[in-house]
Amino acid sequence: IIPSSIFSSFPTLSSASSSPSTPQTRTFLTSIQTKLHLKGLERHANLNPHDIHAQIEFLSELSKDYPEAVIERFEHYKEFIVDERIALVYLNALQRTGMVNRFSMKDFVKRLSGSGAVSSETVDGLQRLLTEGKYNKSELATRSSRVLGG
Repeated sequence: IIPSSIFSSFPTLSSASSSPSTPQTRTFLTSIQTKLHLKGLERHANLNPHDIHAQIEFLSELSKDYPEAVIERFEHYKEFIVDERIALVYLNALQRTGMVNRFSMKDFVKRLSGSGAVSSETVDGLQRLLTEGKYNKSELATRSSRVLGG
């Protein structure tokens, strides 16, 4: 049994401030539902590392509130398949967190080319950016996004 004192820290909605037609919701319930949904997506993605749909669905949801976790998963967990869409989610997460300075074009190309789910034309386009060698990390990330179709 959950003690009622736990709920005392959550704001309540005053009946005077809401009309009868306005639904009364508690944000903590929404937060719990969102976290449970995300946990379910993670579990499914982890059980299906080669299912591109499971991976993109999980990472797209994860990126909304936890872009750092997207970066971590993309960079350190090579067993999960990636494609152009996931690469764009990763690049967006780098931008949103201000972590573009850690972008490694060499590692990025290696990760995508080893996936098997990224077209050879895309990998070739990214490889050309790498060999040109005239862009800083932020410019490389932006140009990579364009090559990926973003």
